[in-house]
Amino acid sequence: MGETILVVDDNQEMVEGLKLTLEMEGFQVLTAGSGSEALEVLEHNTPNLILADIMMPNLDGYELYVRIRHNPAWVQIPFVFLTAKTSKEDIRKGSEIGADAYITKPFDPQDVVATIRGRLKRVAELSERPTPLTSMDATDHLIQAWQGKIGPLPVPVMALLLVALLILLLLLL
Repeated sequence: MGETILVVDDNQEMVEGLKLTLEMEGFQVLTAGSGSEALEVLEHNTPNLILADIMMPNLDGYELYVRIRHNPAWVQIPFVFLTAKTSKEDIRKGSEIGADAYITKPFDPQDVVATIRGRLKRVAELSERPTPLTSMDATDHLIQAWQGKIGPLPVPVMALLLVALLILLLLLL
């Protein structure tokens, strides 16, 4: 099966509807009816993305987000708010604390699916980037730079790589 999504909402009908939609799209779905229940689920499972309501009793979505980001095991999990809080201030707060996306209710299920796929694609792209500890020769760095996988190289580094490549080509001729 595909990636795992944790859906957190105190509205059971909402949870069931999202679960059905996401499963039809090939996702495995974990559910929780509150922020505290979500933390319990996370103790035993690591989803690929968390989709959470904000307004929940006991532990709201904002506090859930903060607790997840303070745990090194969960800090990299993309987090999407799906909420009825639609004011500019609420949307701004969701952005300011660092949520990966903020979807307001009512919503089109396909918009939710598209947001999830986009966030998961971004995580996959970032995980494909080589780390500084990866051993690569100059040619590999040049190829990676042209493919956009390690970001733009500083001009002096690019110039040195081009000179090295030209010297290598001259030696081969």
